[in-house]
Amino acid sequence: MLKQQQSNGQGSGQLVLGEVLTALMVLGGILLFLGPLRPGNSPQGATAALSRTVAPWALRGFLVLLAFVVLPYGLLEAFRWLWLIPRMARERVAYAVLPPADFAPSAEAIAAFTADLLGMRRRVLAWLDREATAFCVGLTTTPDGRPLMYWEFPKRFEKELTGARSFYPGLQLLPLAELLPAPPEGCRAIVRRLELRPGRPERFPLQSIAGEIDGLQAFAGVLGTVRMEAGQRLEQRLYLLPVPPPLLGRVRRGLLGAARTQEFGDLLASVQSIGDRFNPAEAVERRIERQGLWAKLGKAEPMFRAQILIRAQAGDRDAAGGLVKAVFGAWEQWAGQNYMRSVGWPVLGGLAILFGSNSILRRTWFDYRWHEGVCGQGKALTAWELWPLMKPWRKGQAAAAMRREGIDLPPPGDLPWQGKVIGYVG
Repeated sequence: MLKQQQSNGQGSGQLVLGEVLTALMVLGGILLFLGPLRPGNSPQGATAALSRTVAPWALRGFLVLLAFVVLPYGLLEAFRWLWLIPRMARERVAYAVLPPADFAPSAEAIAAFTADLLGMRRRVLAWLDREATAFCVGLTTTPDGRPLMYWEFPKRFEKELTGARSFYPGLQLLPLAELLPAPPEGCRAIVRRLELRPGRPERFPLQSIAGEIDGLQAFAGVLGTVRMEAGQRLEQRLYLLPVPPPLLGRVRRGLLGAARTQEFGDLLASVQSIGDRFNPAEAVERRIERQGLWAKLGKAEPMFRAQILIRAQAGDRDAAGGLVKAVFGAWEQWAGQNYMRSVGWPVLGGLAILFGSNSILRRTWFDYRWHEGVCGQGKALTAWELWPLMKPWRKGQAAAAMRREGIDLPPPGDLPWQGKVIGYVG
């Protein structure tokens, strides 16, 4: 309770500080930029030309808007993206996650780990470089072709991750660079990119996966098909930006308001048609949507802004595209009231996607986020929707080639296979 009060106090303090700074900027701008427009001062240049064609009050309003809203916002955004965000991105570190052989966390441990990830954020002025502070869950392969999970985050949050990691006893973290394969050489590389996001509004939840089913198994099967010797590479990254507790209520109210508006619009549409008001199909659909809304927002679950990036590399176009499509297919197990679709402009009822992640319009933004570890405008997902991806490989997973804790050593080649005399018994 005390921690919640402190969080609310910090959120209120930040809002008050922002309002004070805004008021000071407006007051200073009025005194600085409206001085030449006083009766004793004659406007010159462009200001004089505008004053002859535009009403004085409109001209002053335009100058105030330009000087105190557009220009400061543009300068602040340039400062963030050119200095603050790259500075935080350079602090990001990545560790391979190696669970023990008997690793089998309980549902309570997974929920506690996910909730503890909310602490991996800045408390003061978090909006300055928030895009570079996301917690990343990555899936890739080792040099010998075995699936590997890794975590990437800013180094300043290493202590917070140590606390969250305590819910997974026996877990080992190794620098990711020690386990990654070398870049392929001497072959022509075709790169395919894919970004996924929910296909319906955020208020519709994804399918809940049962606790006895391991959602990582589908991804492990796809990663196991990567031919490392042929220069193929496949990697998926899930970026998670925690929604701070002071802002969680605002996000939930926004989702509820959107649902209320949609339901009111559907009600008006049904009333305008004779007989549709008591249509059983519409009643069932509304009930299903309300149940999904309650499942997503009925509990105080931790919420994250999620960004999903997938990148495949192969020697030919078909192989690279096939790897990306296979990972896309692994996300179908989350399809319910909501589902995952590729970023782009769907046409022909979703049969084709124009201007996707491989297009010239989106490729540069995709590569920047991929190489710098930056999270864009993600979609709101709750912890129970993402829990299969918040844990490493489990003990019961049917993939014996998982990269786990320890070092694999091949047996010596000179061992006797027909037995060896070590002594005699008298």
